[in-house]
Amino acid sequence: MVEYVGGTALVNVLEILEQQKYDLVPPQRMCPPVREIHRAWTKVSPETWRLRDLILYVLQEDDSYRFRLQWIVSYMPTFLFRFIDPIKAFGHALTWLENAEIIGDMKERQRLFKRIIMVLLKDERFAKGFRALFREIDWSKVKLTKADKYFFRGKYFKVDLDKFDY
Repeated sequence: MVEYVGGTALVNVLEILEQQKYDLVPPQRMCPPVREIHRAWTKVSPETWRLRDLILYVLQEDDSYRFRLQWIVSYMPTFLFRFIDPIKAFGHALTWLENAEIIGDMKERQRLFKRIIMVLLKDERFAKGFRALFREIDWSKVKLTKADKYFFRGKYFKVDLDKFDY
């Protein structure tokens, strides 16, 4: 499965990105969380710029995915990434993400996303880059702000899962 996702599927998806290249927002005009991820990714792995642009295109254009990424930051011990494995922390945060979804369809999407990501991260090539990226990102710039929480509530999501019993 790693070979398929890392090879065939990625090539097909990158072809779609090529068609969207004129819609890409320049890094200096991206929202602050996406700009920080762009900065860190460019520093850690500039040779994977096409994959970076694809992921950041989705995060920049679809705020529901960006809000979800920003939300799980509070469930990852980011200050310990130098000492612990970011992959385990990310897997744990993705479990929180699945539990915070309200709509069953989105729960299934998050479950599928977690399975795909965790399978890819079993491959040491992907895991090494992932660890380096997660250790480079300044997570305080990526966290969900109070204003983002306000708009995130409209995305059918339990933003305050840790504070209230739903």
